[in-house]
Amino acid sequence: MAQAAEAKSRDAETLALRDSLFQRLRELREGLKDAPNANPVAQSAFEISRRLEQRELSLGQLAATARLLADDAFLDRARRLDDYLGFSPDQDLDARMADQVRALCRDEAGAPLPFDEFQAFWRRAAFGIVFTAHPTFGLSRGLHGVITDLAGGGEEAQHAALSRLAELEHEPEPEITLPLEHAWAQEALANATRAYDRLTAILIEEARERYPEDWTRFDPLPFSLASWVGYDLDGRTDIRWWDSFLFRLTEKEGQLERLRQGLAALRQAQRFEKDADAALQALEERLGRALARCTRDRQAFAKVPHDRESGMAALAEAANLLTEEGADRLVDPGEISAKLTSVIEGLADADAAAALMRLRAQVTALGLGSAHIHFRINATQVHNSLRAMLGEDALGDLSSRVALSRLEKRVAQTKPQSINFGTLELETATAIRQVALIAQLIKHVDSATPLRFLVAECESPATILGLILLARLFGVEERIDVSPLFETPAALERGAGLIEALLESPAYRETLARRGRLCIQTGFSDAGRFIGQVGATLAIERLHMKLARLLEEAELDEVELVIFNTHGESMGRGAHPESLRDRQLYILSPAARAAFAEQERPLKHEFSFQGGDGFLFFGNETLASAVLAGLLEVELDAPQAGADQLYDDTDLSLDFFLRVKSYQEELFHRPEYREALGAFGTNLLFPTGSRKSRRQHDTASPADRGDPAQMRAIPNNAILQQLGFVANIVSGFSRAAGLDLERLVEMKQKSDRFARILRLVAAAKKRSSLQVLSAYADLFDSGYWTSRAYCGGEAGLGGSFRDLAEILTGDSRAQSVGRLVNGLRLDSIDLHRLLEEAGLEKGKRPSDLRLRLDLLHAIRIALIMHIYLLAVRLPRFSTRNDLSREQVLGMIVSLEVPPAVSALRETFPKHHPADTAARFDEAASYDPLDLSDYERLHSDYLQPMERAYAEVRRISVAIAHCYGAHG
Repeated sequence: MAQAAEAKSRDAETLALRDSLFQRLRELREGLKDAPNANPVAQSAFEISRRLEQRELSLGQLAATARLLADDAFLDRARRLDDYLGFSPDQDLDARMADQVRALCRDEAGAPLPFDEFQAFWRRAAFGIVFTAHPTFGLSRGLHGVITDLAGGGEEAQHAALSRLAELEHEPEPEITLPLEHAWAQEALANATRAYDRLTAILIEEARERYPEDWTRFDPLPFSLASWVGYDLDGRTDIRWWDSFLFRLTEKEGQLERLRQGLAALRQAQRFEKDADAALQALEERLGRALARCTRDRQAFAKVPHDRESGMAALAEAANLLTEEGADRLVDPGEISAKLTSVIEGLADADAAAALMRLRAQVTALGLGSAHIHFRINATQVHNSLRAMLGEDALGDLSSRVALSRLEKRVAQTKPQSINFGTLELETATAIRQVALIAQLIKHVDSATPLRFLVAECESPATILGLILLARLFGVEERIDVSPLFETPAALERGAGLIEALLESPAYRETLARRGRLCIQTGFSDAGRFIGQVGATLAIERLHMKLARLLEEAELDEVELVIFNTHGESMGRGAHPESLRDRQLYILSPAARAAFAEQERPLKHEFSFQGGDGFLFFGNETLASAVLAGLLEVELDAPQAGADQLYDDTDLSLDFFLRVKSYQEELFHRPEYREALGAFGTNLLFPTGSRKSRRQHDTASPADRGDPAQMRAIPNNAILQQLGFVANIVSGFSRAAGLDLERLVEMKQKSDRFARILRLVAAAKKRSSLQVLSAYADLFDSGYWTSRAYCGGEAGLGGSFRDLAEILTGDSRAQSVGRLVNGLRLDSIDLHRLLEEAGLEKGKRPSDLRLRLDLLHAIRIALIMHIYLLAVRLPRFSTRNDLSREQVLGMIVSLEVPPAVSALRETFPKHHPADTAARFDEAASYDPLDLSDYERLHSDYLQPMERAYAEVRRISVAIAHCYGAHG
């Protein structure tokens, strides 16, 4: 009882402290009208810092307050997830999906379409969900489970989740590996598959009711599931071919087990006739033997050493097991479907037939895996492979028509070559090896399920033709779709021209005829980094529209167009914050959909759910079903594009696009923008994925460290979130609004497209504050620390303030960020006017969300100040182990705390080496290393520094909660 009362008292103290800090921040915000140069965030940070250093507040109290704010943000995030999906616990998701299904496939009078048309509609996957994994695993598995239980669980699950939350820190997993990401993706896929099964049950029941004579022939494929987790080599060299091969064997093993268990459960639940049961028992045993063989093969490959010299014999042994013939070998999912169909056709029991049809639908959708798979490499890897295979001078300039012509001839002359697993191990050219790996997967794992080959940074048609050459070389042309990724500004501008050039190629048109589909990928992430999110969105839409015109002129009526829109879960990466419906209509606009619909062009829209943030949507079956219900409503029954001023007033809309884009391009190259991004670099962040955040190693210079060209899109966006101003979303509107503010406001009223874009910008602006960015700049301002020393109101700290002022003399970060803030503030004036006139909340008035974010930033800035003050109080020492005190302080000012502390621990070991060595009988009173001082260095400086830094990064997770995503 006493412990409970003490805990309750501590909770009350934390609540009181939070409320008092909120109240003070609110007062400071309200005083801005009389003190426009004031900075409430900086002032709050100073006041918290002063109380912390004067021992009026403890580090523990501040950490508890930050934790309370993080919990509040986390619970808000869970509530927003429900709202985003339009879901409530009392909602009947099956009924919602059934209503949507019943509304589709009817003629103008409302009568059901003929069975063949119904079958054709539901047999062609009209959309596709793709699970991707970049470094967005900002939540631990525990936090992930809590938020999905809160959003998609029942009352009991929600209560248990709240109890678990109290035991968890706001941190990601301590080590995020590729196998962990793959396992996480498989869990999301399993929940998506359960939602898929619920939908197929509804579809089968609808067919049974509408078409009593034909319904058992119905085999639906309403949408597709895919994943690139474990198969994406773009920007990384740590995924080896056998990693991907083992992942695919693991996926096959899981699918065979699901099918075997599903069939066994059906045989127990349903009373099949004798002949049918015997056939199903034989199939169950067939699946069991195939499962045992797959398990054996996976285990054999898992034991192969990665060292080529010692591993080749073991690889040959594992490969020979895998490739040997036998009755237990199963590589064609069509064999399972055919046996199920044979039984279904002979059944009199409709319920039993429906149950088997659901099982067959899983085979149709997934084949012998948990999803379709997407391989991805970049164009440079393709070019290097082609030069390695054909010779350095065989093609010349890959952007030239000469190169295309030469590749055409090579494709026509190429004869399929056979390979084995030794080929894979010996091949060093990435693109060749990956296509060879695909050939082995088709030959030995799943012979029927198609695969996608995505090419990043693709700006030349020769890149795609080169991959077609490799596909023909290894005999996989009929199972592989090669897709360029258009993401850079140049690729988005030239993408339609690239496709146009390919359509003039007989080899490419022959491939389209074989596959019946043309695939492209567009990326909101890097594009949003280079030209801003608004510019990227409009550039991608322009590419969609150009493709519509191009395909109409090419007279490819029977060819399906697959548009894979890759984006993340944050506003900066193309995820609209208001609803799932807005998200889908943002990445593929009603106007673009209408352009393809007018041609009666078969269109498949694929889209990503990325990493830990995206997998939240599929954290349990309920959430996955809510996602699916929402997708059905927008992807299969998308609104018709009506009159829209964005497209009618093309002069205004084009000028708007070009001005926002040009501002963002200039911002991207401004030195002060780079120095702001590099002020702390990624040191505010936990590692959130298995892929590195930068394209090359960090350098000492903040400007180099913050070069957005060398930084990936996710950490780029995450740093902007953490600095408090997401400039790549909200900036550039001053230049655009200067066109004609009244006409832009009118466009918001008369354009669904423009209004949706502005609402995204307003949501980002609501979470952005230049006062926060300016407050971070104070940390690097020598004058700020001089002023604190000069005022003399903080006993015992004057010397530390002077030391910091001297260390930061000449540091350019404060001035650079200050110039950036001034430029962004000028730009924001017209954005505020535009949003105000358009009737949108933009965050100028302090909402609870804004105050929470400001207070989190203020507490974190105070903690960073505490780290700095601990650092300058370190005992002075001469250079040791090639490490000077100045270097250590420079590292800590940039928040490179872990390496700095590690170096100090090595330089000043807590225990003397003699402590564990031999003991000497002769007495000595002098200790040459003064170990007592070293003990104090650890306890008084290094340990508190580490603790404060841990809280700094936990606050970063809390800030990400407020945005709803990491990066």
